[in-house]
Amino acid sequence: MRSQRYLPARTPAQSFKVYAPLVFGVLFPLYFIGLWVSAVSLLFTIPSPVYLLPYFAFITFLTYLSLPIFIHSCVQFIVQKDIVGKDYEAMDRAYLRALNLITRLHLNHGGVRTFLLAELGRMRLLQGQFDSAESYFLEALASTAKNERSPRINKAILYFNLAGALRRQGLFQEASDRYEMGMKFLHSGDAKTLAFLSFANLSIAALKLEQNELAGAEQCLLKAKELMDRTDLQKAFPAVQKIQAELTCLSSLTLVLLRKGDLDAAETIGAKFLLLAAQHLGAISSLELKTLNSIAEEYIALGQSEKAERFLEIAYAVARDFPFHPDSLESLECYENLLLITNRKAEIADMRMWLRPVADGSANLLTFDNSSGLT
Repeated sequence: MRSQRYLPARTPAQSFKVYAPLVFGVLFPLYFIGLWVSAVSLLFTIPSPVYLLPYFAFITFLTYLSLPIFIHSCVQFIVQKDIVGKDYEAMDRAYLRALNLITRLHLNHGGVRTFLLAELGRMRLLQGQFDSAESYFLEALASTAKNERSPRINKAILYFNLAGALRRQGLFQEASDRYEMGMKFLHSGDAKTLAFLSFANLSIAALKLEQNELAGAEQCLLKAKELMDRTDLQKAFPAVQKIQAELTCLSSLTLVLLRKGDLDAAETIGAKFLLLAAQHLGAISSLELKTLNSIAEEYIALGQSEKAERFLEIAYAVARDFPFHPDSLESLECYENLLLITNRKAEIADMRMWLRPVADGSANLLTFDNSSGLT
């Protein structure tokens, strides 16, 4: 049976994020169409068209300057359904087309260009294309360097996303350096900065986990949980569900406790994660797969296959929605190993059916044909 997604109702802030692009995307073209219609109508009421040349030049210049904002609004409206459906490939295509358009038109709006580069990097990160994500984040950072008005929090987010891409490529020292650079922009005490610090601590904890610095990872996770409890993540970042951060924190803490050998605490925290994950499966992204796979592997190594399978069931449900992500292949292999250990070899063929394109490597990551029914 296919995995179901349970998505919460939108908050007012999220609703504004959805409908604002539509409003601006409609009002902008109507406004400029009105300017041009009035200009043409004036041709019939003045003695010579020469008098209108300055006006035509002005509205042409104004239209050109406003095109980046119009393109930004349109692409944001276009991807709304893909955000809900987590169709990262469709969002990737939309952002790439918008970026190519403003590049061809030589529209030098730094803010819009940086936004598109950052979103492309994020889409590649979610699709598991970590080297490509790195290049887009580097371009976005270069773009912010030219824009002195870029908010400090945005630069911090870019550095942390870049560090995440580097971490997933095994470049731990480079990732650590980028995390330090990002933290330099987070000294403000405003609500948005404090809210982002919870995500920052989750990211740093992931790096420490990779380096097996369990005490440091646990400290970062506890700090992230404290910040989540006393800040309004939803208000600061309307596009991000607070439950996403909570799930990441719980799963990472479960893995830390397992590796420390604190099995009772790991079981308690893991049970909280499984309960929340069952209620909010739609909030789990492809970025969570690596941690879930690692938890399952720890339980398999301990000979606790039943507990491993509970986490693999969540991982498998998520992996079926992202069949081309490299961590989906890890989920498949881990689940297959579990079935072999528990003498359920007959179930392997059925289990592999959903992730077959990942296993044989026959599909192109960027041009996936969904006619096969895989999602």
